[in-house]
Amino acid sequence: MTQSPYLAPWVQTLVGLARNPALCDVPIQLIGLDPDLPDATQPLDAPAVGQLRERYPESPSEPLQTVTLSDGRCVAVFPLIDRAISGPLLAAVLPGGRNNAEALTALTTLSSHLDEVLPLDEELEGMTDELVRRYEELNFFFDRDSVVSNQLESAQILQNMLVNCNEALRVDASVLVMWEGGNSASFVTADNGLPSGTLDRIIKSDELRLWLQGIRTTIVLNTPDERRNHGLSLAGTERIVASPMLDSNRNPLGALLVINRACQRDYENSDRNLAAALADRAVGVLSVTFDALTGVLQRESFERSVGIALDEARDQRRLATILHINMDQLKLVNDTFGRDKGDEALKNVAAMLSSMLQPGDTLARLGGDEFGMLLRDRNPIAAERCAKAIVRMATEIACGDGRRQLDVGVSIGLVYIDASASGVVDLLARADLACLEAKERGRNRAVVYSENSSALGARRNQMHWVTRLQRSLKEDRFELFAQTLRPTDPAAEEPHFEILLRMRGQDGGYVSPGEFLPVAERYDMMSSIDRWVVTNAIAYLGDQYALNVHGPATFAINLSGDSITDDHFLSFLLKALSESRFPTEHLCFEITETAVIRNLTVAQEFIRRVKQYGCQFALDDFGAGVSSFTNLRALDLDVLKIDGSFIIDMLNDPTSAAMVSAINQVGHTMQLKTVAEFVATAELAAAVADLGVTFQQGYFIDKPVPLAQCLERIATLERSA
Repeated sequence: MTQSPYLAPWVQTLVGLARNPALCDVPIQLIGLDPDLPDATQPLDAPAVGQLRERYPESPSEPLQTVTLSDGRCVAVFPLIDRAISGPLLAAVLPGGRNNAEALTALTTLSSHLDEVLPLDEELEGMTDELVRRYEELNFFFDRDSVVSNQLESAQILQNMLVNCNEALRVDASVLVMWEGGNSASFVTADNGLPSGTLDRIIKSDELRLWLQGIRTTIVLNTPDERRNHGLSLAGTERIVASPMLDSNRNPLGALLVINRACQRDYENSDRNLAAALADRAVGVLSVTFDALTGVLQRESFERSVGIALDEARDQRRLATILHINMDQLKLVNDTFGRDKGDEALKNVAAMLSSMLQPGDTLARLGGDEFGMLLRDRNPIAAERCAKAIVRMATEIACGDGRRQLDVGVSIGLVYIDASASGVVDLLARADLACLEAKERGRNRAVVYSENSSALGARRNQMHWVTRLQRSLKEDRFELFAQTLRPTDPAAEEPHFEILLRMRGQDGGYVSPGEFLPVAERYDMMSSIDRWVVTNAIAYLGDQYALNVHGPATFAINLSGDSITDDHFLSFLLKALSESRFPTEHLCFEITETAVIRNLTVAQEFIRRVKQYGCQFALDDFGAGVSSFTNLRALDLDVLKIDGSFIIDMLNDPTSAAMVSAINQVGHTMQLKTVAEFVATAELAAAVADLGVTFQQGYFIDKPVPLAQCLERIATLERSA
């Protein structure tokens, strides 16, 4: 017989209450219950318990009976469940036998209490079983760990969820309604016996759709009056529970509808609570499985699919192809027409890609403008044909505002899954490389990954550097160096230095910036690197300045064009300057002429905001641009650095010498300090000095050294002065 988990605590409590002075000598024992419960000081042994069960009357008038054992002891016995002597027992050996009237009276009172408690216990146990059953069904209904490996399988999983919802709530139908924007919605339904046409009439009602988008709490509609009270005049007599599916900002993603015919039972509060829980769990499952905007799978599910395909390629030689699809013009669409139009383009591309799926295929959104498709059981010719069809169909997707229009277009990288791949990450990286190559070749095309392609080989090397840069940023593997700018007139200028960057390699040596900065620029990592330099340079200079390690000196920090045009970087820099312990008037930021030309207005505002902290600005590589003197007058600068290509050639090329002289004169006319870069010989140093250039910089003047070593030099010179 099953023992209720609530029975033993009830009995133990009542036994405690019953142990009054009149019963202090009565050993009370619980038989067949929790073995951890304390027994009496003189428990009955197994043979004695056997006698109790044998000698207990078959049809007692009262559950409390006295039984005399073979050794003469008199025992009061009370069956704890269903008056069954074969189950758990409460037993008490009576000192003085049946003549112990006081003990029998107390035990009779105890047994009457138990007679009242045990039916309640059975009811509670039944309720517990029901709650456990529903809890288990709900967990099965929304299993967060379910592996969704393709679109068809995901639809089947949602269908199974609703089938289990019908069983858990014992209803005729349940529906997941998912908003797709505007007036569109998609449905997953489980109809368990509604009359034909009823479900379509309900879920496709425009009135219901608008009403559902407005509710923010679960609502029970048992009667037409209740519908009208909630502002809904939907025809029909069905009983409905409507529970909204809300994102973290309480925006509607969809709704769960639970529907019963009018002849079925009314919904109760428990049904409403369970429906609300189901809707919340649905949001959780959908948010980790499906992309909220496009409705296709997310990256995690796609990677699972690729892993399965790789295993099958190794074990069964099953064919599979990955397509990495990148929308060519999404950023331009966002910038030109706004993000709403960009979102519309994403959904249109997702819908087009979905139309290309065959059974077993998978489609996912991998990132902002990237999709991944996994094609199953298609040979290379069929896979390439599919990719080319996607490219062609994407050119027919356009975005506009009625006056202007942009074609979206896609670039695709293909990789065939075979046993040579080391894993999922390797396969996705190959597809990404092929997609980048497609964009390099002019976009709107598909490129197949090949180990023998020289272009893809170069790109693989670049991606290797990207990985190294990411790891170096994470592991703090960069180091600050500094190079001296020597003044032509030492008495007129304080010490100037340019802060430079080196990366420490695995062997402990230094990697030249010429090896990693071009990759950082190409793959939009310069702002992250600039943040590292600014953070560490200002912190270290501030620490040393606070310790009076050196006197006044100006340090120049290079900023990339990406950082100049990044509002988040400007906010970061202004905060760093406001918290700096190093005097900000001794900081100079170098920006290139190329970066300024790209966005002059933004550069002007950037300089204005930073100069509020007293910082200086230098224009680097001046003379390399196409409109140098025009831009120069538009900027609030302090230093002009002459492009090194002119300095190198000035002794042998009269044109270069004339350019250096002209730039130096223009700079001084504008009250700017000038710097000659790439001064590599004594002859060049003498030539630029004759022109009156303010500072000289190059390997002849000083080679870059670690920043700490540079500060030690300053301190040494100050002590010797």
